[in-house]
Amino acid sequence: MVSLRLDNNRYIAFNQDYSCLCMANEKGFKIYNTNPFAQTYSRDLTDRNKNGLYIAEMLYRCNILAITGNKNDRKGKWSKNVLIIWDDRQMREIAKLTFPSNIIGVRLLREIIVVILEYKLCIYRLKDIILLETLNTAKNNNGLCCVSNIDKNIIIAYLSPVKGKVNIRIFEIDTSENTNEGVSSINFKTNLSIYAHDNSISCINLSNDGKLLATTSTKGTLIRLFNTFDGVLINEFRRGTKHANILSLNISDDNNWLCLTSSSNTVHVFSIYKTNKPLRKVDIISKGKNITSPLLLQYEKESKNRKSSFKCLLPCHPYLNSDWSFATFKLPGNQISSICAFVNDQNCIIVICSNGVIYKLRFNEHVGGDMYKISSYNFE
Repeated sequence: MVSLRLDNNRYIAFNQDYSCLCMANEKGFKIYNTNPFAQTYSRDLTDRNKNGLYIAEMLYRCNILAITGNKNDRKGKWSKNVLIIWDDRQMREIAKLTFPSNIIGVRLLREIIVVILEYKLCIYRLKDIILLETLNTAKNNNGLCCVSNIDKNIIIAYLSPVKGKVNIRIFEIDTSENTNEGVSSINFKTNLSIYAHDNSISCINLSNDGKLLATTSTKGTLIRLFNTFDGVLINEFRRGTKHANILSLNISDDNNWLCLTSSSNTVHVFSIYKTNKPLRKVDIISKGKNITSPLLLQYEKESKNRKSSFKCLLPCHPYLNSDWSFATFKLPGNQISSICAFVNDQNCIIVICSNGVIYKLRFNEHVGGDMYKISSYNFE
């Protein structure tokens, strides 16, 4: 999942399958379809809360949301350190969790809820709000954490306390036990610690099926792709040679494409493929059960991504031997924050900008190059 704080302080986030956007605003929340883009729902909560919402996260397309108020004083249930599980069908809170510090972010699956604090994650079973585990992280003001599931595995990728490392925590859902009210047991399965970059991690994301993890560092020049079940480095891509902040990463449903947005107002798309070239050695620490990696897609043997036109002159230089983006787009304006995701339309991505503009872009899967704008909208 990917979220963004807009210039007017409104919070907007994709749901788990990127089919919807949820916006927290000064009155309550609004929900939008991503393809075609349209507002589909809104809820005004000013009769209960005069300060508006700071965070609102959807659970897929159902009536359950995780919300926090916009008060800074940590007093009352609408403060930034209080998480409310909201049932919009019943128009009431069904659970409330209070923390000693402000909530940075929230991640939801049908089985769990992950609350992101500045230095730790708190993982709860969603059915009964039972705390499953608390995990320590490095300082995490950007709320780096992503969740996914495949079969009966829950995958959580998060910022390690160690610089340059990403931890992957995998839980197993056990539905065989006869528990009260049919609540499934969620048990620790395994943990991976991947040394992904030399610099601090700045952005991570999981594929929708949880098989792939994309990472980048504060340098913002390289993007690495890992198998989440064994930590093996699958691909390495180059955004550019100059430092930039990678603002979002997203992997297509078929695991064939990766897109990103950066602080240089650029949108990039890379072709994911199986490579035979030697890649940077990655240190992996694994604890827990020995597990078998689910079968990954059979990628193409040859890269579609661009290579430097000077590669033939200096084949040993790492910049010139890198895979560069297959397709690109330059966002208009200056110093715009943005997030992106693939949508359910052939070779299309949606880009949400902090100035309230939404772009729908398409790339040619055969020739790449410049993406073209299909449409653009403004939030109300």
